[in-house]
Amino acid sequence: MVDQQHSDLQLVRSLQKGDMRAFDRLFTKYGGKIFYLAKGYLGSREEAEGLVQEVFIKIWENRRNIKEHLSFRSYLFTITYNAIRKFLRVKYREQEFLKEFQIDDPALTDQVTVQIEYIELLEQVDLAVEKLPRRQRQIYKLSREEGLSHKEIARILSLRPKTVENHLHEAMKRIRKHLGKLDLLCILFGALFL
Repeated sequence: MVDQQHSDLQLVRSLQKGDMRAFDRLFTKYGGKIFYLAKGYLGSREEAEGLVQEVFIKIWENRRNIKEHLSFRSYLFTITYNAIRKFLRVKYREQEFLKEFQIDDPALTDQVTVQIEYIELLEQVDLAVEKLPRRQRQIYKLSREEGLSHKEIARILSLRPKTVENHLHEAMKRIRKHLGKLDLLCILFGALFL
């Protein structure tokens, strides 16, 4: 794991200088993982490929702003998570539009159902996060949305890493409890974030 972080750090430093070979190596290293994650949620090879391209275009465009001290892998998966959320919200709006005009397609209906459930999951997670105690909410967001490690969060908040870990563990328990009755949504959440 340390070797992977060290290797990523070297690649990120080269990427920040505009090194296309470093970009290609990061794409080769993580592109497949992003693709399979996206395909699992989007259900379409073409849409997943498009999402991978979108993620790596964003990385290239923001290469100078990537923080070296953060985990690149966490940064990458945070961008992917946000891209999937955005994609599903847009798709949901399109489906609502089609529904309004009575356009029916059984295959589309199944896909829309999964996407609606995923959007509901995201909304439920957001709701659960907002109900967390202030410190747990702060640590959860730094970990899951900013991609910071326990050690980085501890340094920022002047806490011990074990304290951060305990707060995060409690936050996840509360979120799981909140999602308890939403079986499929809870499975999706667990697969993505736990």
